[in-house]
Amino acid sequence: MKQPEFSELYKRLCMTSEIRNEFGSPILKGNYCIYEDRPDRIFRVEGYPGPSVEIDVDGYLIKENPSKLVWLPTTQDIRDHFFIKGGSGYWHGFNNFRKGINPYGYTRAELSQFFAEEEKWLLYCMIVKREKKFTGDNWIPFKYQ
Repeated sequence: MKQPEFSELYKRLCMTSEIRNEFGSPILKGNYCIYEDRPDRIFRVEGYPGPSVEIDVDGYLIKENPSKLVWLPTTQDIRDHFFIKGGSGYWHGFNNFRKGINPYGYTRAELSQFFAEEEKWLLYCMIVKREKKFTGDNWIPFKYQ
């Protein structure tokens, strides 16, 4: 399985306390993660044998405390977490969101800095499902009308 390429901006989004609290620790086999103090390398969870997780580090399984890791959810992880099913109205809303037709409180300039699908899905789900908008540093309450 080819590892997704997560952008630096996406890593920054995932490192916010709001997203860490929303998604929790990476404990399922196949979850991608980074160390909170060293986001330059992406690791994959290979097992969860109790209070630690096993991550693949250059072909070796290393046991690590999941609280030291930041989960990088894939687009599918995000949709599963927020219960977005194919063919639902959320897909139509997302397509309008990513095209800038209905940016749900973001300006086109704000949205233009987010290129990756994971970034867009995360922004969309957080504003639609949690009424939170990313300001560049953190998430603020935002009621979309």
